[in-house]
Amino acid sequence: MKTFLVIVEQAGEGCDYSIGCGKTVSEYSGESLEEVRKNVLNEYLYGEEGEINEWNSPKGERALSTITIVEAAGPRVVLDMPAIFEIAMEKAKKTKAEKAAAAREKAEKAEYERLKKKFG
Repeated sequence: MKTFLVIVEQAGEGCDYSIGCGKTVSEYSGESLEEVRKNVLNEYLYGEEGEINEWNSPKGERALSTITIVEAAGPRVVLDMPAIFEIAMEKAKKTKAEKAAAAREKAEKAEYERLKKKFG
């Protein structure tokens, strides 16, 4: 069984100026691209009773423009974004604190040198 990604796009510019609105990505399994293509077309062309699904038609409310099917071959990487952001934020916080400490130390050394010159 192979895994395929199915990208469905609505006609037009999307809705409410939202990025990605009108686009969906789904995962399908099948023995071949042709099998998945038939299943996807059946799902989007026909309703539950086997009648044409006018909602997806060019004049329907959803008006699909394209469906792209891609085989998801090779290794898959799933990124846990909340955890990644948490690590990145902690790293950024640490870097900011280190820079602030270095700046304070530099200012203190400059003040020390100034006072040393003044009072010997």
